[in-house]
Amino acid sequence: MYILQDTKMETRVPKHNRFTNMVKLVIKASTTVKRDDESSRTETTEDPKTRYESTYKMEPDNQISTTTVNNIMNSAMLEMVSGERKDFLDSKGRDFICKRLSDDIKQRIKAEYYNSRFRIIVQVSIVQDKGTISLGSRCLWNNSTDFHTTVTIRFGDSVIVATCYMLYYE
Repeated sequence: MYILQDTKMETRVPKHNRFTNMVKLVIKASTTVKRDDESSRTETTEDPKTRYESTYKMEPDNQISTTTVNNIMNSAMLEMVSGERKDFLDSKGRDFICKRLSDDIKQRIKAEYYNSRFRIIVQVSIVQDKGTISLGSRCLWNNSTDFHTTVTIRFGDSVIVATCYMLYYE
């Protein structure tokens, strides 16, 4: 535990200038840092040294299970369409449903893997069953850490396709 003590703090400072005077004193004065083990050192604020700790990891601690992500995506999609009419996915509301479903899937995956360094990207598309669609994507990919999974659900005359990309950030 560190305790900061200012050695040149004035006690009588006018109220309107109290903050500015305290800032000037802290910037100009040297500070004493005391530790619990009674050792101390003095630092001057004139020559600040920035210290960085390395926080990068080249590989994740735990691998993410594709079956868990598939189950999360499948349950979110089934909850969205359960109890709805067959014409629920009309052309007017498809963009709103895609946005809401992708946000819901992303939040559920983040809740499951809250302490991981994976970037989660979810893409949802709704197409008519008789239509033809081709989806493609390109990105920088690391085969050992990054992965993707796709879930497809048929509802009425439409097909909902959700794809989740999980990219590891070091």
